[in-house]
Amino acid sequence: MSDELVEHKFKATKKTRLEISNIRGSIVINGTDDNEVCVTARKHNDSGDPEITQLDIRQDGDVVYARVVHDMPLTWPSKPCRVDFEVLAPKRSPVEVKSVSCAVDIADFTGEIRLKNVSGTVRLSKLSNALFAKSVSGPIHIDGSNIRLDVDTVSAGIHINDSNLTNVTCKTVSGFIQIQANLTQGPFDFKSVSGDSTIIVPPDNGFDVTFKALSGRFTTSLKASQLKKSGRVRLAKLNKGGELLHFKSVSGRLVIKNNETDEVIDPFNRKLSTSDRMNILDQVGRGEISVDDAIEEFQI
Repeated sequence: MSDELVEHKFKATKKTRLEISNIRGSIVINGTDDNEVCVTARKHNDSGDPEITQLDIRQDGDVVYARVVHDMPLTWPSKPCRVDFEVLAPKRSPVEVKSVSCAVDIADFTGEIRLKNVSGTVRLSKLSNALFAKSVSGPIHIDGSNIRLDVDTVSAGIHINDSNLTNVTCKTVSGFIQIQANLTQGPFDFKSVSGDSTIIVPPDNGFDVTFKALSGRFTTSLKASQLKKSGRVRLAKLNKGGELLHFKSVSGRLVIKNNETDEVIDPFNRKLSTSDRMNILDQVGRGEISVDDAIEEFQI
């Protein structure tokens, strides 16, 4: 059975936004400098039941829709066909995507992105606004972006590279968080049940860290000072402090370092050498830290 290919073009305005949804297949959306929205959909008729898999591609006011409409419940014996969407739209356009079992690729947008995904890999690049993403088991990859981030996963991993992040909220149950980015204009909040978080930042990034975990561990290669412990809570200034960074977990681990190969230590379990002690005393003498702070350094 041959594929069904559908193409539509719509005139875009400054208020045009996209709503894309798919059940099986893929979604590729790229931002352009043009003032039109181009939607191409390929329905693979031999991959499911074409009679109950309908395409809804239209413009209604400021919204361009590209959706798969499945007329039967997903438990029905026949399954919906696989559909591949390719969309070109003005990069200023806000985008909302909902997918069940799809690979999703979104690139080069200055408009806000909202994404809900069940399974299938998500790849996002060259974004420069706010990103709100939820995924159950589909991993999320973010590259080369300058964004405010709010992401929530169950078991999906979160991978972020070569980006600038502000006002971050990351939540996961068992997925891991791997970030290599410049973190500016916090706060930065990370929550997990058992997922680990590794954050690699430039040497000039500094943080006021609050770490709370039942059995998790906090390690870093950054210079830690003003260490405080209260029950399960650990407080530390990294690189003399800076943006607020909060980590809360049951058994997840937090690692903060400058390079992938850096050795890390638990700053709350370190043993001070004679040179470390002399350095602390020298800092007091130069007025860089207070006597009380020095006492806390010795007591950790």
